[in-house]
Amino acid sequence: MGSRGLVPLWVGLREGKALPSFFLVALCIGLLLLAPARGWTAPEACQTLKRLTPSQYPVFTDDSDLVGLREAINRDLIYLNKLDDSKSFSYGPDVYTVKQLKESLNDFLDVLKGCKGNLNLLNKHLRQHYAVYAYSGNNSQAGPGADKKAEGVLFTGYFVPTLRGSLSCDDTFRYPLYRPPAELNKAVPFLTRKEIDEGALSGRGLELLYVDDPVDLFFLHIQGSGVIELDTGDVLYVGYAGTNGHDYRSIGKLLLEENKMDNKTVSMQGIKAYLREHPEEMDRVMEHNPSYVFFTKTHDIGIGASSVPLVPGRAIATDLRIYPQGALSYISAKKAVLDKSGHITGYSPLSRFVINQDTGKAIVGPTRVDFFWGRGKHAEIQAGTMHQYGKLYFLVKKQAKKEQTNGRTRSLQSLGKKTTALKHHNKGAKSPTLPQTHPQGDQSP
Repeated sequence: MGSRGLVPLWVGLREGKALPSFFLVALCIGLLLLAPARGWTAPEACQTLKRLTPSQYPVFTDDSDLVGLREAINRDLIYLNKLDDSKSFSYGPDVYTVKQLKESLNDFLDVLKGCKGNLNLLNKHLRQHYAVYAYSGNNSQAGPGADKKAEGVLFTGYFVPTLRGSLSCDDTFRYPLYRPPAELNKAVPFLTRKEIDEGALSGRGLELLYVDDPVDLFFLHIQGSGVIELDTGDVLYVGYAGTNGHDYRSIGKLLLEENKMDNKTVSMQGIKAYLREHPEEMDRVMEHNPSYVFFTKTHDIGIGASSVPLVPGRAIATDLRIYPQGALSYISAKKAVLDKSGHITGYSPLSRFVINQDTGKAIVGPTRVDFFWGRGKHAEIQAGTMHQYGKLYFLVKKQAKKEQTNGRTRSLQSLGKKTTALKHHNKGAKSPTLPQTHPQGDQSP
């Protein structure tokens, strides 16, 4: 899900990946097969992340409230605590166990508390005690006129949309959200979007509810989850429950190719406006994307791929075949500056610690990151217009003693005192909740 700056997210651009040599591919596959722990990672992950020397570390800053960061880490610890401590995650050439990741996150929480907002102290601690891994393209130098892709990772955004709906169909609320049919996983691919929109599932009792706007419904499929404000005054959360198995196709890219829109207008908001201004083209354009998402009602907090609630502004979605799920990350990009009317007046740094907790069908390859903005008008505008190239890092506490296991670094002992995974979790605290986000949503118009 997500939204991109004026072009990419909605255009559905994919970052190209250089084809590795046969030897490197074979080596990575071999190492993965020999590694004792059972964490699986795509072979290209062996080359995607590189370990930095302390002199190469960025100066870590954070432009947001650290309370949200602590909450995101606590929720991440809940996810990690459900895994076997011996399960492993790959950080480029190195491997860390779940146990080590939990110890690392608890140490980071201790440091945040001890530093009391002093980022100089935090940076000093990180340089002494943490290993930092960077996307291998972070340091690409893009000179004047160079391709923007050379600057590193493409950051787009996603959010939780709010729609108007009803549990019954009438002249206003007549566009259904469907539950997954029983035969969904037995017939792959299943019916296309066009076939379903033309009534192929009608009359089977699969309608979950109805909404009043087909364009908003289309973009709900892209985000993968949302809030439904019912005509009764009640509010329901809906989340992803399956897909028809067809590949996602970008309608933004289609409109560009047909010269119906240009790079300055092809944002989420721009595409919505175009479809509403050209109702005669609405069905054709939306049916260009055969992928279709099925939904379920949920009264749970919004959850990502890690099955824990996402904290707005503190979660990212990546290709989890490549990057370690649940990892403490650091991003450096830009965000829009909005005036009171929601218009973009400029851009400012987006530099903060986040947790790698989500994924999506359109988030493919090492150069794609989707940033979770949360819910509300501000989140919608930021997500709908975000399209920035930036840098991506992963941090984990250094291990005291190491040995080489089948050519991969495996840690045996962690620095510092032992702590339980949830020692920092405040059981009595309650945070604002969100509906389920798009762990599997299309994420790109």
